[in-house]
Amino acid sequence: MRPSTSMWVCDRLDRQSQLAGNHVVTPNVTKLFFEVFSLAAWNIWKIRNKLIFEGEGASFQNWLVKFRSELTLLGLRVPHSLKPSFDFLIGISKFFAGACPCL
Repeated sequence: MRPSTSMWVCDRLDRQSQLAGNHVVTPNVTKLFFEVFSLAAWNIWKIRNKLIFEGEGASFQNWLVKFRSELTLLGLRVPHSLKPSFDFLIGISKFFAGACPCL
């Protein structure tokens, strides 16, 4: 992801949190964004390893299912003040999942 895109998402998360009455400091929102980004990359890595070492097929749908399950776990440890920002990121992931013609 280009740096300009990640900064746009972080800026959008910060503005949305302020509109919801939560004054979130931008480094916390940035940390949340990169936590979600790291989960996505980690799941891609795990699917790649299963493809190489176990011969299991790789698909976008398989990755999405595993990514969403880990996002659910991440949502359990997100502080209440960052909940609106986290929900926004979940909305982005649902948007991209809906935009994929393979699902």
